[in-house]
Amino acid sequence: MSTVLNAAEHQSTNKTQTDQPHGWLGRMTGWLMGLLNRKLNRITVKHLDLNVDDTVLEIGCGAGQAVREIITTTLCHRAAGIDPSAEMIEQSAKLNATQQQVGQLDLRQGQVETLPWPNSSFTKVFAISNFHIWDSRRAGLNEIWRVLRPAGTLVLCLRRARKKPRWFDQPGITDEELSEDLALLDQAKFTDIQVRVISSRQPILLLSAKKPRL
Repeated sequence: MSTVLNAAEHQSTNKTQTDQPHGWLGRMTGWLMGLLNRKLNRITVKHLDLNVDDTVLEIGCGAGQAVREIITTTLCHRAAGIDPSAEMIEQSAKLNATQQQVGQLDLRQGQVETLPWPNSSFTKVFAISNFHIWDSRRAGLNEIWRVLRPAGTLVLCLRRARKKPRWFDQPGITDEELSEDLALLDQAKFTDIQVRVISSRQPILLLSAKKPRL
């Protein structure tokens, strides 16, 4: 139990360009992250199974590729995104200018631990490849619980670490870290917790969980 608590309450103090892109190098980093996450975006958006009744929030929206794919390729036309990086929000706003102007997209700079939306605002929330760089995963999950509607869904997309990493592999989570993540979801009162493994050049994990109905 102590391992889970320590991991969940870890506070990041040194923000790297990957954690929180900033400046001109941050803009380049955002472009590169979007390229590296393109497949993860596509898989996650498909797994969300969005329809016209959904209102979806992306945690760590980066340069806005995933929310753009949602609005332009699914039946869902109400999306929001939050990112701690001002540069990323600026890039996302430029990429999705039309969607913002017509009120389909709400972008905010901020942290998952203090989401600026009212209770029960979203039917679905997702995060792609950033769960393990949140300042506090426990606080973040509690905030997601708050803004999710009853019966709402959370989806976390993560890369899985290989036992023998190859030089081109991206950082991924271990089996021990996956067990900690599942325990955190359970402690945050999520139910119907499931893990789906997507075969790829580097395996992809989709963790999904539900907020119970009232």
